[in-house]
Amino acid sequence: MSKPIAQSEVLSRLPSEVEFVSLQGNRLTLRMRVDMLTAERGHLLMELERRLHREVDPELQVVLPPMVDQNA
Repeated sequence: MSKPIAQSEVLSRLPSEVEFVSLQGNRLTLRMRVDMLTAERGHLLMELERRLHREVDPELQVVLPPMVDQNA
């Protein structure tokens, strides 16, 4: 079993466009601070996940909370 991921290791690597929500095991939940096109958001998150895999832990999963339907 791998060692627990330190929250400080993750926080110091987050870009300003994202906000930390939680770190549970190897699952990192983030929230977007700015509106972005889907493609831009996807690129930013993929690059962040690659960096975190390299620098923190290759098992780390980066997720966003589900979007709420604003039309309801």
